[in-house]
Amino acid sequence: MSVETRWNQINRLTTDKLRETERLYESRKSFHNRFEVFERTAREIVEQVEGSGQIQTSTWNQTFLRLQQTQKQLETIQPLISTIGKELINFELSGLSKADSQTIQNAFDAHRQRINTVEIILQKRLNLLQRYEQHINCSMEIRKKLQKINDEIQQRQQMKLTDIDLIRTEFDRYTNDLRSIQSESSLLDRLMEESNTTLTDSTTNRNIFFLVEYRTIQNLVDSIDNKLFQRRVQAQELERLLDDFGQAHTNLLHRINALS
Repeated sequence: MSVETRWNQINRLTTDKLRETERLYESRKSFHNRFEVFERTAREIVEQVEGSGQIQTSTWNQTFLRLQQTQKQLETIQPLISTIGKELINFELSGLSKADSQTIQNAFDAHRQRINTVEIILQKRLNLLQRYEQHINCSMEIRKKLQKINDEIQQRQQMKLTDIDLIRTEFDRYTNDLRSIQSESSLLDRLMEESNTTLTDSTTNRNIFFLVEYRTIQNLVDSIDNKLFQRRVQAQELERLLDDFGQAHTNLLHRINALS
């Protein structure tokens, strides 16, 4: 082989090697940029979720909208996670040192695991807030109706059995609705616990526990039930007395007629 031929061969090999080195450099530079974006986005998502656990009732809807944006951000990072995972495998095969590859892999796995954890928390917190308004409205509505019944009974110390039966029918309908509120209250309390969320009443600055709120309604139900029972006993006793009086009056008339 001539010197010129050998020289040309070396030049081609060197050129190919330089191109391969440039390709690897650009590839790793691009990977580094993507990894920086991934790390920054992952930290932002974690901070947003962890920073939204204390929720005021006066601003819950703003928190809900922000968390929806966080959810969208979480969705956009998923393709990036998949791409980086594949690139890490290729880099190790292309000559990246085992130590460097493992360092990057450990950082990637730690961020990905944290993302998976906050994603679960985020979903439960969104579910909690999605259900919150409807539950509160239903609870307030049934409490208002029950309070109206309670006030009516309080104002009417003497009631007919027919009136008591009408109120009892309406009352029973509301207590049936209350069962679904009890079930939903239990679910919301569980979602609060599992999503590390605290809901605070902005008016009283008191933490909300849905089953506790439900029990206040149940106490009203028990009070109404007891009042209706008392009114029924009174009404039955009054009817018995009226019947006895009517019978005595009839007997007296019969005696008067007999004497005359």
